[in-house]
Amino acid sequence: MLVSKSVLCVVSPSDIESEKKTQIDILDKFNGKILSDRQKKILFVILELEEAGPSKISKELGFSLSTSYRELIYLEKNKLLTSSSSGKRRLSKKGIKYLEYYSNNI
Repeated sequence: MLVSKSVLCVVSPSDIESEKKTQIDILDKFNGKILSDRQKKILFVILELEEAGPSKISKELGFSLSTSYRELIYLEKNKLLTSSSSGKRRLSKKGIKYLEYYSNNI
C-alpha cells in the first residue's frame, strides 16, 4: 500500500502583496539609478562585516578614503544603509532587500 502525504503551506495574500510591494519599491527607487559596481561592492562588504566606516571600506576595497565616504553617503541617502553615532554604516532593511533582489536576478 502506497501512502502519500501532502504538505500544505499557508501563505496569506498580505504576505504575497508585501513581497510584491518590496520588489516594486526597489525597482521603482532604482529605475534609472542603477548602482555602480563600486556601490554594490560596498554593500556586499558591509553585509560581510555587518558594519563599516569609510576607513574600513577604503582598506577592504582599495578605494580612496574620499571615494569611500562619498559612496557611503550616497547609499545612505538612498536608504540602503543606516549610520550609527560612531559613523559606521549598516545595511538597512531596504539594503538587505536590494542585495537579495540583485543576487537573485543577476
